[in-house]
Amino acid sequence: MRCRLRCMLILWLLCPVVQAEDVSGIQKPFLWEFSAPESGVVSYLFGTIHVTDPEITRLHPDVHAAFDKAEAVWLEIDFAEDGLRQQEAMSLKAGQRLEDLVSGQTLARLDARLKSISPFLSRRSLPEYHVILWPLVLSALEAQLSHPGHPVMDMKLQTLAREAGKIAGGLEDPETRVQLLVEMPLDRQIEFLEASLDVLDEDDRSSVHPLDVLTRLYCAGDSAPLEAWLDRELKRPKISDELRKAFADALLISRNEDLAEAIDRKVRAMPDAVHFVAVGTAHCLGCRSVPDRLRQRGYAIRRSEITAASTSDASEEVREQPSGRVQELSR
Repeated sequence: MRCRLRCMLILWLLCPVVQAEDVSGIQKPFLWEFSAPESGVVSYLFGTIHVTDPEITRLHPDVHAAFDKAEAVWLEIDFAEDGLRQQEAMSLKAGQRLEDLVSGQTLARLDARLKSISPFLSRRSLPEYHVILWPLVLSALEAQLSHPGHPVMDMKLQTLAREAGKIAGGLEDPETRVQLLVEMPLDRQIEFLEASLDVLDEDDRSSVHPLDVLTRLYCAGDSAPLEAWLDRELKRPKISDELRKAFADALLISRNEDLAEAIDRKVRAMPDAVHFVAVGTAHCLGCRSVPDRLRQRGYAIRRSEITAASTSDASEEVREQPSGRVQELSR
């Protein structure tokens, strides 16, 4: 069963992108223009969410125009080259089993949650993930299986870049991006897992679907409401303040600095090229975000204005010029 699931994932990753059937639901994309110090080259930072909904993964015309201009495309990781390494980094060491680390009750709750996402899912069909990563795995599975056969936005961007002959690669090392999380003490990992399962049970009782709320806020494109919602979601699990801070630092804050450093390194290696960088939108919001870290490095960066009048025609080829030269970018 595990082998079959992996084969399905490979087929899903390689499935063709059917542009003609997609209709974008994005009203305002999370798109930033940035430029290195003393450079006239405008590059782009794009905030994504890891869902397969074709209304979301269909690029807004402004994002499409920015992507077309880019010579190099950078994702959080190189899915083609580092996908297996990420899977290994997320998994327990050989010989370790989840059932030896958490209670039988917690295992039963995990199994029930997987079945609620899909009757074909079970722990036995999946790798033995680190304890603290299971809430993230559950969230990813729900988002990805909501529209089977469609790649998540980040994978789609890498496919489009490869088809267009652009330089494409990753910003993060698969091992280091989860290192701070998986190195947490086991009791802290269990605390976070059980509290996260409590939140999911609470959502079931109240018929709340966080994925729906997330996609609606993402489509609207306003930073403040999305940032406030993400902050509330982070505070919902009943865990210690110390663990909450450590989790936020490991998942976002420390990675934001690493992502900004990697972007700076890529841009300086190709200073005359237009770069298109795509990272999760949570990395682009609030203080200590990737845009903030780039500003601290001397970059000019600002949120792009919408230039396209409509996103309803999926077959339309948009080639509008992005707004602004480097001197027009505010810091």
